[in-house]
Amino acid sequence: MEWYYAWSGCSVSPHCDARRKLATQIFFFTNDEDWPREWGGDILILDDEGHYKAHSGSTYDDLKIAASLDLRKNGSLLFKRAEHSWHGVKPLQSPNPRPIQRHGTIIPNAVLGGLHHPYCRI
Repeated sequence: MEWYYAWSGCSVSPHCDARRKLATQIFFFTNDEDWPREWGGDILILDDEGHYKAHSGSTYDDLKIAASLDLRKNGSLLFKRAEHSWHGVKPLQSPNPRPIQRHGTIIPNAVLGGLHHPYCRI
């Protein structure tokens, strides 16, 4: 498991995980007191309607938001990697650059052991 910290301005551009990954599970360890909902941080599940290849560099303008998941309050998301498993996080909007959003990620890897996530970290 890897631990990540994200602060105001951090984001994850839309992407599908690498083909070597089997799945991703993300755990969030924030709550309303240390990370209010209006600061953002929802995991966005995106739909390309079958128009783009997994590593095409698509932007949020190219994709539709299929779901916006608020995983604060010890939430978790587990999803299987697929050719159209687009996801991302828009830039965080805290009024103070110091507050952080904490989460851990587990990613089973098909070829090599290891964990990865493209979020901002210290």
